Amino acid sequence: MPTPFLGLYNDLLELYIKEDMDSICLSDDGQTIWNAETTGLDMNEPEQKHLLEVILSKFRVNISDDGVLDVKVEKEKFEQGKYSLLMAMFAINDMTSQGSSIFQKNVKMLMMDKRVNAVPQMQIKGRSGIDFTFDYVVSRPNTEFLVQAVGNLDKNNLAAFILGMEEVKDYRRLVSDKDIRGLLIVNDLEKTVHKELLQALVNRQLDYVLWSKKEESPAWVEINSI
Repeated sequence: MPTPFLGLYNDLLELYIKEDMDSICLSDDGQTIWNAETTGLDMNEPEQKHLLEVILSKFRVNISDDGVLDVKVEKEKFEQGKYSLLMAMFAINDMTSQGSSIFQKNVKMLMMDKRVNAVPQMQIKGRSGIDFTFDYVVSRPNTEFLVQAVGNLDKNNLAAFILGMEEVKDYRRLVSDKDIRGLLIVNDLEKTVHKELLQALVNRQLDYVLWSKKEESPAWVEINSI
């Protein structure tokens, strides 16, 4: 099953589907891990192995001994399975960007140091019934920020973030009775971020923070205020 998303080598990502009675198994046929390792990424290195385990746990995706990613769902939850597998593939691709794991750790540590009232890895059900996972949900008196941190902003993770916000914003506003804002924290220390990607966030009234200029960002100041 071809998708409109691009992989590490600008080839279209494909999902492989196998039906079994009332369930469906979706897999990547091992391409995600194989491509990541061809860039020099060592999945057996402790820090990378830990990050991989976090990603798989976050999206409830399995991995075989030969590196095949898969998720098994009931047929009526096909869209959830497809979303979960694609998000795991995007996140693993993001691991290949220089300093990605360090960036994720730095975001987490700085939030802890500043005692940000953040709930990590929070799942929120969207209007289509799909569970969307955000890296952090930060609660302020009148506002709730749904936060993602990306080591390498591209069209894939940008589209995923925009979709997630469109799906959950209205429902989350009803639950929390607060203004709901999306915030993307972007690593710009290793690679220049394309302006058109940032403009797409602005056009949809979503906030972003460039890591090198975080102290200048009103959104960053707001989530860190006590």
